[in-house]
Amino acid sequence: MYRGIVRLTVAVILVVGFSNVFGEVVARTDRNGNYLSTQVIAEAGTEAAKIWAPRGRTARALRYAVPLNPDGDLTGDLIPSYAEGELDQGSWVVWSRGTGAGYDLAYSRWYRGGWSAIRWIEDLSTEADEMDPMIDLDPAGVPYIVWWTEAEGRGTVHMTRFLETRWMDPLQLSSDSTDARNPIVSVTSLGIIYVQFETPEGLMTQTIRLTHPDTITDDINPVGLFEISGRPGTTEVAPSGK
Repeated sequence: MYRGIVRLTVAVILVVGFSNVFGEVVARTDRNGNYLSTQVIAEAGTEAAKIWAPRGRTARALRYAVPLNPDGDLTGDLIPSYAEGELDQGSWVVWSRGTGAGYDLAYSRWYRGGWSAIRWIEDLSTEADEMDPMIDLDPAGVPYIVWWTEAEGRGTVHMTRFLETRWMDPLQLSSDSTDARNPIVSVTSLGIIYVQFETPEGLMTQTIRLTHPDTITDDINPVGLFEISGRPGTTEVAPSGK
């Protein structure tokens, strides 16, 4: 699986002295419309600062490119993260989308020749801002997303998994007494999930196993099927597919 960490691309541009960044997520296809890859275009600009902005001229320069956000950033969206599996699985994109009162997680996927409608991860808006989502896919192409929220100055890390047509209820990975932020996720070829996040004591890695993956449907909440074990860590999460 390939996991795209878009915020690193944007950070590089900012370091070299530009204050405004423009970006667009596009799906690359062949002349018959078959999916090839997802690409994120980020470049410096001099107009109003936005993370996502319409880049029709850039997209047209790419043959057979289908933009996810042709209208640009109209809601104050933050930087997207994406993951793609095998060619027939397409790709998934997730980001913190502005609600007018804060940020909730939104997603879209490239599937069967086009981007799906942009939808919320959770049906109801949450009071806390949902920040810095990261995504990876398991060997079957099922997406896992991690992110963090903040309340009273303390961050909390969460995870969700796509079921059949909806996302499961968020699973809290950090304790209530720990200030946990900026998670990253990696799913191995065996389906083991590693989530690493920052705490005041250093990096923490959680190892997560799904005990009965074949029993998961839209009709159940599989949170209780996850086994979680944690340990301090100073190394990167195991790369996807390893």
